[in-house]
Amino acid sequence: MKPTSIKKLILMGAFVASIALFGLSYLVASNIFERVLTQNAQKGAVTLSQLTFDKMYEVMSQGWSRDQLNQFLEETQQAYQRSDIEIDIYRSELVSSLYGELKQDMNKDVKQWISPVFRNGEAAVHAKGDVRLSLLPLKAEARCLSCHANAQEGEVLGIMHISQDLGSEIKEAKTQFFWFFLMLLPLPLLMAYFIGLKLTSVLNKAISTLHNQVQSIQKVRDLKDIEPNALFSEYSEFQQLGEQFQGLAEKLQTVAVDRDILEFEIQLLDKFIITSEVVKDWKEHINHLIIEMTKILPMYALFVVFRTDDEERFAMEIFWAGVPTDSMKQMFEDSACEQIKNHPILRHDPTIDIHHSIADESRSLRENALDIELQTKSLMLDTPKIGGVVGIGVQSLVGQDLTRAMVIESILTTLINVVGSIKAINKYTHDLEYYATRDPLTNLFNQRVFNEMLEYEQGRADRKNYDFSLLVLDFDNFKNINDRFGHAFGDLMLQSFATQVHDILRPGDVFGRYGGDEFVVLLPETNLNQAYDVAQRVLDQVHKIEETAYNNQRVHMACSIGLASYPEHADSTKELFVVADNMMYKSKQTGKDQISIPTDDELHDLYHRNTEKTSFLLDVLENESSIEAHFQPILSIANEQPKVGVHELLMRIRHKGRLVTANEFIDVAENMGIVHKLDYILIKQAFKKMRDANYKGLLFINLSPKAMILNEFINQVKTLAQEFNISPDCIVFELTERETVRNISLLEKFVRDLKFEGFRFAIDDFGSGFSSFHYLKHFPIDYLKIEGEFISNMLHDRIDHAFVESAVALAQSIGIETVAEFVEDRETLDAVKKLGIHYAQGYFVGFPAAEFMQQVPEHVK
Repeated sequence: MKPTSIKKLILMGAFVASIALFGLSYLVASNIFERVLTQNAQKGAVTLSQLTFDKMYEVMSQGWSRDQLNQFLEETQQAYQRSDIEIDIYRSELVSSLYGELKQDMNKDVKQWISPVFRNGEAAVHAKGDVRLSLLPLKAEARCLSCHANAQEGEVLGIMHISQDLGSEIKEAKTQFFWFFLMLLPLPLLMAYFIGLKLTSVLNKAISTLHNQVQSIQKVRDLKDIEPNALFSEYSEFQQLGEQFQGLAEKLQTVAVDRDILEFEIQLLDKFIITSEVVKDWKEHINHLIIEMTKILPMYALFVVFRTDDEERFAMEIFWAGVPTDSMKQMFEDSACEQIKNHPILRHDPTIDIHHSIADESRSLRENALDIELQTKSLMLDTPKIGGVVGIGVQSLVGQDLTRAMVIESILTTLINVVGSIKAINKYTHDLEYYATRDPLTNLFNQRVFNEMLEYEQGRADRKNYDFSLLVLDFDNFKNINDRFGHAFGDLMLQSFATQVHDILRPGDVFGRYGGDEFVVLLPETNLNQAYDVAQRVLDQVHKIEETAYNNQRVHMACSIGLASYPEHADSTKELFVVADNMMYKSKQTGKDQISIPTDDELHDLYHRNTEKTSFLLDVLENESSIEAHFQPILSIANEQPKVGVHELLMRIRHKGRLVTANEFIDVAENMGIVHKLDYILIKQAFKKMRDANYKGLLFINLSPKAMILNEFINQVKTLAQEFNISPDCIVFELTERETVRNISLLEKFVRDLKFEGFRFAIDDFGSGFSSFHYLKHFPIDYLKIEGEFISNMLHDRIDHAFVESAVALAQSIGIETVAEFVEDRETLDAVKKLGIHYAQGYFVGFPAAEFMQQVPEHVK
């Protein structure tokens, strides 16, 4: 609907009000005049009746005849004809009884009205149109009784009927009233018109001024330049409106945000996405952010204070928007130090290294920029050991702008989180990369890396035609040490062993911890005799190890060593390890604390056993029914009530009445290259059981990377899923490092293709090798299964505990759920749940079984 103008509204209102006032005034004035005229007429009638009565008395007292009296009345009537007054006198019965009846004309209304007057002697007035009829009683007085002897004083002798026609007078008065008020009618219209013009002029002026001021508003902070007194200054009501408008402008400054600020924050958030490049060169990234921020904020510098290492030393990085002067540098350093000197942690560090970085070398900062106001945010974390302060230097005037102050607060919050996350990820990455290749307790190479180096050494030996040897060492009676003196003391013995044995090895020797109290030594370019000499030195050094327990008891160590050389004792690294491992067990069986070397007969027996396993596996492929699918439950512990909805698929082979686990044949199967065939049979049986049991939970399937890149194998698995109506999102493929994949890009392609079809992926034994970290970085991983060795020992070893914490934090930062392996007791279950791990797997949760677990065991609840 089209809006109307205020002037038109005022004129319309004035017109309606004037018309209403005209009609109302006219009616009121006419009624008042008519009522006054009637009252005057009644008074005149009373006076006239009294005069007439007095005159009649005089006439009758002179003894006039009836004819004379009638003549008197006729003359009286003629005298009032000009004044529209008619007079009639009607006798009462008292007079008629003495002097006889008179023939008088009396209409019906008069007859009706006159009777009450005769009865009660009260005058009456009636209206008939514009005619006013007055009926006035003529009462007997003392002077009348001489002629009217039958009457008493006060009785009605007659009634005088006076009729007055007021029509002409009323009509004349109403006509004059009408024209008078009609002449007054334009006055309120004219007044309303001029008031409308004035008000419209004031409003137009205010609107024009407001329009100009609104046009000048480009940013929220421009609202403070609006002057309400310049808009509404002429009238008090408008001044109140101006005050409210100013209040609205001030409130908008506190709640509104400029579009450029919003766009800037959106761009800033895009730049706050943490990528590997950002983690790698975070300082350069901050410099780019500063250049972007200076486009919005009058900003000069930003400083960051964070821990530099585990010794809790701190370093300050100051990032400048342009090239500062020496005085500006010194001033900002002093201001920053002043800001952090009362910090609960930083105040205890007397030395903070300060470094300066310039974002834009082409820009020079002016000296008048020295008036800098600092705003800071701090972050301190105990695990990992990172923490610090982020501060931003802006012009002091910016602090008066609430919106900009909020933006600075938001930027600082984001910066402290981003920089803190970068620092944390740096530390997590450093720790994980280190522990991906090292044992966290002894800092020796771990099993996976040692195996890779062993294979690498075989390649070098074949190319250069030299021998190398392998030592496998295992402590004697180490369980007794743990049971008697505790795991912490046992860890101390392991660390002492690792340190002292490492000191007597040659620079090129490779020393690793294979697991538990089992260690391995790779001796490059070393034949059997040379290797034996090294083994003897190791044995002698172990004898020298001594640690004092809590009860001041001196504790010594002993170990059994198995030795094997390539190519004298084996054709592959896996066979070499089997030979050395068997020799280690031979040392234990023949008295412990000694070195064993294989004989020809022993090598023959080992070869024979491997041949038997090969034949056994070939028979299994012919008889698929001997392969059985078993399922180990995985407990969901993310919620208050644990539940079982996940299982891991395990292979069991029934042979001569007993179940054979995968550990007994997996190495031989990998050497034969038939692992994927065994896995296919296993998966087929598992899918059939899922369909028959209507199992809708997740199923983790352990596959080697080599199996993953076999196109035929993957297509077969997808066909099986369709055949048994298994949803792809119920299947989680575990990537393992049983075999090394040289073409990692091909593996990545297959993983991403399967991910696109809905299958999920997990990293198995995370932390046991560097490849698992590589998988995490490059593949779309959904679950991370933490190496069971770290889990089982985390309650007794702070390094294992720290590694598990780092793995969980890393997984959480990239949105991956975690699974804890080797959960063997209630304490470990509670510990992994406290760390925020989502799932738990281990013998405490449940043993592998041929059927799916339906309910959570009572001892776990």
